[in-house]
Amino acid sequence: MTELQLRRFLPGQFDLLQSALIHATRALTKTERLPAIQACLADKILALAASGEGDPVRLSKAALAAMRACLAECRGCRSREDEFDAS
Repeated sequence: MTELQLRRFLPGQFDLLQSALIHATRALTKTERLPAIQACLADKILALAASGEGDPVRLSKAALAAMRACLAECRGCRSREDEFDAS
């Protein structure tokens, strides 16, 4: 996930963020419904909204694509398994 940065969102943008997150969460597969993956998705939505995207459907689709790209490259669990095998 990206480094935490303070950003200012206008009050109306919270509805946009909530709508995008609900839309994106509904599109998750059963195996993607882990809290860590949902947090990553929320992080992607925040970053895209901060960069100026204002349409909740485009925002959710772009965030899903970015989150899935991260998952495809993720080696977090496999790296830890290698550590345990070496013990």
